[in-house]
Amino acid sequence: MNPVCRRAYSDAAPCALTAAPAMTVTGTQARASGEVEARLGSGPRALADPAAEPVADADHGRHVPVVVDQAEELLTRTGVEEQRSSLRLLRGALDADSPLWVVVTVRSEFPSTDPDRAGPIEAVDEALVLEPPSRSRLPETAGRMGWPGRGTRPPMENNRGSYWIETAPGTAHPPLDRDLDVDVVVVGAGIAGISTAYEVARLGRSVALLEAGTVAGGVTGHTTAKVSVLHTLVYDKLRRTRNEEAARLYAVSQSEAVERAAELVEELGIACDWERRDSYTYVHGQKQVPQVRAEAEAARAAGLPAEFVGETPLPYPVTGAVRVTGQAQFHPRKYLLALVDDFVARGGQVFEHTPVVGLREGEPCRVTTESGATVTARDVVVATHYPIFDRSMAFARLSSHRELVVAGPMDADRDPDGMYITPDEGKRSVRTAPLEDGRRLLIITGEGFTPGTADTDERFERLSAWANERFPGVPLTHRWATQDNSPTDTVPLVGPLHQRAEHAYVVTGFGGWGMSGGIMAGRLLSDLLTGGRPAWADLYDPRRLRTVAREAPAFLQHQAKVGMHFIGDRLHSLDSADEIPPGGGGVVRTGGRQVAVHRDDSGRLHALSARCTHMGCIVAFNSAERSWDCPCHGSRFDVDGKVVQGPATKPLERREL
Repeated sequence: MNPVCRRAYSDAAPCALTAAPAMTVTGTQARASGEVEARLGSGPRALADPAAEPVADADHGRHVPVVVDQAEELLTRTGVEEQRSSLRLLRGALDADSPLWVVVTVRSEFPSTDPDRAGPIEAVDEALVLEPPSRSRLPETAGRMGWPGRGTRPPMENNRGSYWIETAPGTAHPPLDRDLDVDVVVVGAGIAGISTAYEVARLGRSVALLEAGTVAGGVTGHTTAKVSVLHTLVYDKLRRTRNEEAARLYAVSQSEAVERAAELVEELGIACDWERRDSYTYVHGQKQVPQVRAEAEAARAAGLPAEFVGETPLPYPVTGAVRVTGQAQFHPRKYLLALVDDFVARGGQVFEHTPVVGLREGEPCRVTTESGATVTARDVVVATHYPIFDRSMAFARLSSHRELVVAGPMDADRDPDGMYITPDEGKRSVRTAPLEDGRRLLIITGEGFTPGTADTDERFERLSAWANERFPGVPLTHRWATQDNSPTDTVPLVGPLHQRAEHAYVVTGFGGWGMSGGIMAGRLLSDLLTGGRPAWADLYDPRRLRTVAREAPAFLQHQAKVGMHFIGDRLHSLDSADEIPPGGGGVVRTGGRQVAVHRDDSGRLHALSARCTHMGCIVAFNSAERSWDCPCHGSRFDVDGKVVQGPATKPLERREL
């Protein structure tokens, strides 16, 4: 196996490694602040061990996920040719002003997808690449990389934001201003966090729920709120990549979540517009029909009431669809705010505007907030959408994607009476919700993209045009955006935070299906926290990374994509802030550094560090939402640098122009 420290890094201090799988990598590099030594323990669990020495210095203690050397050979041999330029870019263009170390992690072996090559392909388990000591040449591939840094159009009119938040104002909860002792602390008050806290409290445990913003005001407040077991084309994929038992357990766990929500709606008398609806995944082209036929067969084999149909109640033709009957939709905030009220009545404590910045595992665990308060608890659940504490390299398995939503009132007799999604046309989702005047609110979602990589205004315009073409005459009065994370192997991560975790748990990676997924997670985690273990616990266990070897190609593609942004986005910047129009933003290189500059409507400039505080990727301006978005892991910041969405927990630093 070739060494990871290549000639390109020959000016760095020596790097030594032994052969995989029990690989040990050490390296030392001189810095202005003195000698920095990084050590990576041996064996496949080294990076998942929170007790191991950090793989960076104290000021920049983050792993940067890129794929080099053996990974390039691996991708070539498995037929993923389109990633090779990304890998060359990563290997040759680390920016000199980036004080970050680079880590590659690849599973030990997986089957070849090359028909001319039989048997498994072995890959490096862990390796470390040293940061180059000086600015390297710009790679030839850099010019082909797009840069979405400028915003030129003002926000669209009639932007009333999320309908769910507008129509369900919540009760304010105080920030935590004192130390606290409880049995369980849950970090994050979206549907997964609330469901977990609620289910644990019902079992008699004392629980504190901490939220950096407001309850159900983040991703959950911007969902399309389908409570369904039909998750596009998941069952056929699970049957092919895992086995039929995995598909069955997924179906059972998600079905149980749908019925749990129905049970609580009835038990607590929650007025949340709960409606039973059939759920459809449809396609337009004849070539795609086998996909939905296979999904119908796989879902039916998994025990669901699924069937293939040739038409739907939609007002436009389809070539085929899989239909699952008896699913549901609701108003997510009305449902969750009612759960929170009952949670508090049972002795639960809720604290808003309480960002968490530290976690020390042990017996007991201790969670530290931004204000300095400490919560001591036996168990901790990290339910922050994207984990703010990543001790199992979840960032290497999660890809963030953002989708846009437009909505407007329509006559009830035009209601398509169902919940719909298609993987075609950049993905489109359709549902309606009841309005007080008897009409229905048409809700259309689509235009999925990686945060920080697209002109959001143009995408809103395309989605609006699609809605107007298929539902003519419907005025679009609301628009918002939602974001989710998808694991490389499709299945959410729910369970222990890392390999050695005994009292710390995580929930993430719903892939756009957080309603049933979040409710399922609440049930699963409440069982794990109280000594139970459902039959599907292993299916969702985050520690499964090294057992799903066949997902390695997706893993490597994701790593290469992240690395391309980490390097390539450093190569694209404006020459001057004068190029930025009012309402726009862009990354300007000044004094050898990249600065994120926004010009407000009055013409005043706001300058921030362009480097995301999560892992150092370069942010891009989102003109539609007036935010700085990170393309690597989905962190978002407002124009003043404040964190809007994690995994980043620290604001962008202010800069002078």
